[in-house]
Amino acid sequence: MADLDPNRGRETFVGRSREVAEIRAGIDGAIAGRGSLFTLAGEPGVGKSRLAQEAAAYARAQGARVVWGRCWEHGGAPAYWPWVQVLRGLSRDVDLAQLSKWMGSSAAEIAQIAPELGNQIGGVPELPSASLGQPDKARFRLFDSLNAFLGKAAQDGPIMIVLDDLHAADPASLRILLAFSRQLRGMCTTVIATYRALEVKQLPEHAALIAQVEREGVAFPLLGLDESNIVTFIEAAWGVSVNALLVRRLRDLTEGNPFFLNAVLRQMAAEGQLASGASSVPARLTLPRGVIEFIKGLIQPLPEDARSVLDIASVVGRDFNLNRLEAASGLPREAVTDLLDQAELLELVHEVRGAAGRYSFRHALIREALYDALPSSKRRRLHRAVAEAIRGLGETRDPDAEIAYHYLQSASLADADAAIEYSRRAARGAERSLAYEEVAHHLGNAIEALALKRGGDDPFLAELLCDLGEAQVKTGDLAEARKTCQRATAIARGVNRPDLFARAVLAPGRYLGLSGVTDHGLVQLLNEARSMLDDSGSPLLAQVLARLGIELYWSERDQAVALCQQAADMARGVNDPHTLIVALWGRWLSLRNPDSLEQRLADTSEMIRIAESAGERDFALEARFFRVADLLEAGNIVGADVEHREYLAAETELRDRFGRGLLLEGMRALMDGRLDEAETLAKQAFVAGQQSGRPLTPNSFLIQHGMALWELGRFGELESTLREFIAQSPMIPFARCALQLILLQKGQPDEARAEFERLAEDEFRFVQRDWNWLPSKILADITGWSLNYLVQRLWAFKDQIHLSEMQHASRYVFIESIGFVLDYLIIGGLNAIGITPYIGFFLSAGFFTIWSYLWYKYWVFPENKGKEA
Repeated sequence: MADLDPNRGRETFVGRSREVAEIRAGIDGAIAGRGSLFTLAGEPGVGKSRLAQEAAAYARAQGARVVWGRCWEHGGAPAYWPWVQVLRGLSRDVDLAQLSKWMGSSAAEIAQIAPELGNQIGGVPELPSASLGQPDKARFRLFDSLNAFLGKAAQDGPIMIVLDDLHAADPASLRILLAFSRQLRGMCTTVIATYRALEVKQLPEHAALIAQVEREGVAFPLLGLDESNIVTFIEAAWGVSVNALLVRRLRDLTEGNPFFLNAVLRQMAAEGQLASGASSVPARLTLPRGVIEFIKGLIQPLPEDARSVLDIASVVGRDFNLNRLEAASGLPREAVTDLLDQAELLELVHEVRGAAGRYSFRHALIREALYDALPSSKRRRLHRAVAEAIRGLGETRDPDAEIAYHYLQSASLADADAAIEYSRRAARGAERSLAYEEVAHHLGNAIEALALKRGGDDPFLAELLCDLGEAQVKTGDLAEARKTCQRATAIARGVNRPDLFARAVLAPGRYLGLSGVTDHGLVQLLNEARSMLDDSGSPLLAQVLARLGIELYWSERDQAVALCQQAADMARGVNDPHTLIVALWGRWLSLRNPDSLEQRLADTSEMIRIAESAGERDFALEARFFRVADLLEAGNIVGADVEHREYLAAETELRDRFGRGLLLEGMRALMDGRLDEAETLAKQAFVAGQQSGRPLTPNSFLIQHGMALWELGRFGELESTLREFIAQSPMIPFARCALQLILLQKGQPDEARAEFERLAEDEFRFVQRDWNWLPSKILADITGWSLNYLVQRLWAFKDQIHLSEMQHASRYVFIESIGFVLDYLIIGGLNAIGITPYIGFFLSAGFFTIWSYLWYKYWVFPENKGKEA
């Protein structure tokens, strides 16, 4: 019967005229060198992939090469899987010379995720494994290499990349898409990406990344077909004309979803309810027990052995190959192929074009219906059979993630050890590929598998939790890393493992404290780790002391300095370069004050030397960055410029993504008076810092951007940002001083005075001699000068005002500038002969009370003697 042809409606395409027009225009633009990106979002069956196929056909007709990357929806896929397929597609039928040109100097990075490409060209060196301190740099190198590869491929002819089912992508693949989308506009490339909106909404990280991608292109949320398009669909696919009432009911039932619509039409045809020109409408239209039950009906004609093969295929995943199906089923290949042919006739599966031996379910819902219908015990047995089949095949590509997934789903106590082992292998493989989200995922699976065997205070569980916490740190998820490591600390405490306890406490900290805040919970844990470790000294103890000192910096400054010094002394005796670097870094952080410049310069010099020798170049880069500021503080401009150039060279080589080089460039622009450029660089550095999760990003931005705005006469633009920063970091005084200046500029002296008095409480206890001291003192002095001028001008000498406002103000600024220099010299001189700065402040204040009165009375605001005469 023609009406029951299983192919009916499969290739029918109607509607989407707006989307088609815009995508075709984007393809035409890409061919001319103006790359474009489109996302297609909607429910399963709404026609995302079909619209992408239509766009791909147009692109091919215009001479573009089309490659597809389909995301693996059912667990176990290696990291970057859709991009691996894209790379394979582009390299297919390409000669070695052209492939070598595309890979260029980035061959080693690309071979991390697509080793077969490296094998094709040969002679590709292996990259060293990324250390805990270098994950972001290594991943940036990989992303940059992929961008370069795709850019070179597009130079040899326009390409279209279709990424299907992004909701199932690993986060690392989405990050590649985000990075690539920002480089796309100058390429001869069109990208189309599809995803299910509902699934993405349930995955916050996916939602955030895809939202960023969509800001770089055009997003099309696909809805169902309207009634006019349903009429067109039925006429084109089924060759019948139907009345408006049936169309309306079909629209209400299926919401115009083409997949569901065609399924209902097929069922109606089977039941003799679909006839051209029929005036009657069935009394009731329903999807037979929903989509799942309908799909079961499609499967029913299959013989039992064919259904059994599809059951196994549903366990493998939406995409599957003959080798695995043959091994898991125990049937000969010819028998498996014959059974799949029967399923293909019913439009349940199809052979993937251009990939011999690979099949795919026609729709994800078909696979899900089959999988969900399996009894739990049978599902577990099939997962185990698939795991054993993959192990037995000895495939050349790394299948550890898939084996681990299937063993885990088998939920068998006997398979728990295998699930743990393969999950850890998969984690190590993902780390080599810089896919840190996948590392965390696989380690989570290992922990889940361990729970099948045993629980409670298990040292092995604590080790896995520490591994997981370190992986979460690499992804930037510090809050989750802390939760994970808290579990590890509880276990380590219970089994009396000081080493595990210390490792768990240190892992989420990464040796950086929150600016202006002491984490007292972390302090308590660090003190506990300190008491548990051997007092004789060990690398872990030295690291704990350094981290404790850093955390106490904002609340117990003297103790923090002492602890960091103790850690540095201890680290010199344990013969461990990493520990010495960490300890020196802690001491440098604790000595950020105007009185320790010589020691800080020595520490950064030693850190750079040791870190570069030990291969910890991330720490060397960190030390170089802050050494530039130390050299400027010392007045060594030439040395600072040399270190600045060294930093920029190292940053480029390591492909550091924190954007701190932009801060240094902005600082130099400020020093040279290039104010507009300094403002632009500050904004760029802020964006880079936010995207990378760099600590202290707001501090750096406020200081540098604020100085540029001050010089440009636009300081007031920072008010709301400053107020927010003060609320979050009340212990950092420079923002309070800056706010006071803004209030004065706005003509709000009363509020400025109130802010100044709050800052002056307890003899300026908030303004300590640390890295905030100099900018805070300068800003506070300017605020004080401004308030003082108003007091003298409007009250103390109000009867002596006879010069112009500019003359009074310029004389006032001149004498206060001289006073500022003298104040610095007096306090410095007294400090040099042993008088503390606080006593120096007192003596200097007495001197300048008399100094200022005399100058104000006889020069700044002189009497008008001519008037008296």
